[in-house]
Amino acid sequence: MGRTLNAIEDFNKVLQINPNNIQALFNRAKLKQNAKDLKGAIQDYDKIIELYPYFMEAYFNRAQIKYDLNDKEGAKRYGNREGHGEVFHSKNNSQLSRDSTLMVNLFI
Repeated sequence: MGRTLNAIEDFNKVLQINPNNIQALFNRAKLKQNAKDLKGAIQDYDKIIELYPYFMEAYFNRAQIKYDLNDKEGAKRYGNREGHGEVFHSKNNSQLSRDSTLMVNLFI
């Protein structure tokens, strides 16, 4: 657990310099998720999605947290990009939307 906390602190330092560093946010979110800081992980995934709404793994991991908490409805809601419909429902992105929705529904 000590190495995980040290790694989270390292990513905190990176994010102090560049708070929009998607890769640092994602790595920190995964570490928080593994350390059972689920609220913190969801906050990081939300920030990633806000900055880069095409980051499908952030949606999937965010939904996985809800699923792991036995909240299947929350998992569906967190996995379907609510609030990001303008990005995912355009004709150009219809395949992306179908593929990522399918990915989230695989474990529900």
